[in-house]
Amino acid sequence: MKPTYLVATTNRGKFSEITNFFGEKFNLISMNEKKIDPCDEIFDTFVENALLKARYVSKTTNLPVLADDSGLVVEALNGSPGVKSARFSRGISGLTRDEANNLKLLDCMSSFVNAKQRQAYFVSVVVGVSNYLDPFPAIGIGTWHGQISTHLSGDNGHGYDPIFYCPIAKKTAAQMTVNEKLKYSHRGRSLKNIFPFLIEKNFK
Repeated sequence: MKPTYLVATTNRGKFSEITNFFGEKFNLISMNEKKIDPCDEIFDTFVENALLKARYVSKTTNLPVLADDSGLVVEALNGSPGVKSARFSRGISGLTRDEANNLKLLDCMSSFVNAKQRQAYFVSVVVGVSNYLDPFPAIGIGTWHGQISTHLSGDNGHGYDPIFYCPIAKKTAAQMTVNEKLKYSHRGRSLKNIFPFLIEKNFK
């Protein structure tokens, strides 16, 4: 029987990527399905925030939990938006949060003209806990290096995908299919890295 995990995110894009990776290996439940409100992300590191979310949701539901904390690190902006990637913009009337974040970042990068100045990377930290007191959480970490584009390109994905250009694939993350994105992405790598530890926790 497949193990069950509740995925500690209300972001449908993240949930889709995680289920696409783990769908045949685990039974996955979304926070939206359980109608759980997210907790405040109070820490300054991806690891701490991922663990916070995992423990909070596990304590709330009494279920094993997978939690992802991820963000975009732009070197020219001294690491911003970083752990505050989802909250980078205060919002623009008539736009979604993702649209507002992308427009703000493009504006912040407008004075940086060459590719080296526009270097950036995504970070994903995925944490798995069997219960909220789990003393040995499974942790997977992945990064994805690329550049901030000068304009929006592509209709797929979520977050900063329309302005994150992958030089290897020669397209933005939003121009990729889900499977193609998982091949290159920070989240694909973090999920691949955590998988052996989840197997050990569930089938030892």
